Amino acid sequence: MGRIAQSLIATFREESQLAEVAEQFTQGLPEDMPSPRQLAEEGYDPQHILYIAAQSFAASFGESVSALDQFESWSKHVA
Repeated sequence: MGRIAQSLIATFREESQLAEVAEQFTQGLPEDMPSPRQLAEEGYDPQHILYIAAQSFAASFGESVSALDQFESWSKHVA
């Protein structure tokens, strides 16, 4: 695990309001993001459903944590 990931995990573990942070993250997910069940009902291949879910979650998570202090130097380089 990288330096930023270790720092992020330490911050989350120290965070007394972890439940609040998690709730804010889930509230920030796009409402139009289809659930795996919806994708299955539309006839998507099960492996493609897993890919879509993982990609959507990773993108949303990345957007959410990029504003944290641990990502300041990273944000400067990609902005």
